[in-house]
Amino acid sequence: MKRKTIHQVSKSNNKVSECVTANENDVDYSKIMNNANHPMSTFLQQAFKFEQDMLNCKFKYCKVCHQRRLIMVTKTDVCSRCSSQKTVQLFTHENKALPTWTERNRVYYNLPKELKNLTIAEKMLIQRVSPLIPVIHLKNGILGSRGHIVSFFQDLSTICNIFPRLPSEVSIVRVIRKSTTKAGDDVSKSFTVNRMRILNALRWLKVHNPLYKDIEIDETRLNWLKGKKSATLNDCLVIESTFDEEKCNDR
Repeated sequence: MKRKTIHQVSKSNNKVSECVTANENDVDYSKIMNNANHPMSTFLQQAFKFEQDMLNCKFKYCKVCHQRRLIMVTKTDVCSRCSSQKTVQLFTHENKALPTWTERNRVYYNLPKELKNLTIAEKMLIQRVSPLIPVIHLKNGILGSRGHIVSFFQDLSTICNIFPRLPSEVSIVRVIRKSTTKAGDDVSKSFTVNRMRILNALRWLKVHNPLYKDIEIDETRLNWLKGKKSATLNDCLVIESTFDEEKCNDR
């Protein structure tokens, strides 16, 4: 059974004021830190001070442009950039410079629940224009990119008006190691399509996004799911690997 040590850092002297150990064999770091002759004393003091400084970091928020940053000067909850704009505020909902949406005369700045947690495949199926082919690199469910970026010529003369798109209408190049995480989850879930997530997202976009107001939602275009709630978009290239997280750090 693993031993667990809990440390509490004092704000006054940045030293460990309390050390709770699971058994007698655990190391009492407070004694090491308070012992100036110990070779690890300085390192531990700096490490715990850094941890305390990180815990005390607070985001500042501007009520005009709605940006949230660690290092930002504000006055009455307004950042210096917005304070310098005396006549017209550039980053506002009225100026259409922020990704906002309205419902019942209320302005929302957060992402609606209908568009949260959409997978890569689901986003591709509800995009009106898809000029890019994402090449992704997955590790523990985190998306990223690595290597060369290649552009492909595509016919953009027509814009999709009937949704959701069919798998045959979506161009996806998937370069991924097909394996499982330590918890046993399949890392290829980014290409899973859920019927209700697709329909709810399209219905929300048709109501709230002016670029989608004239679209037609055809539920029969999801018949390729064959009655399933979810399925994987398979019309793409897969690179398989037998590596797991224990052996492969670069994934």
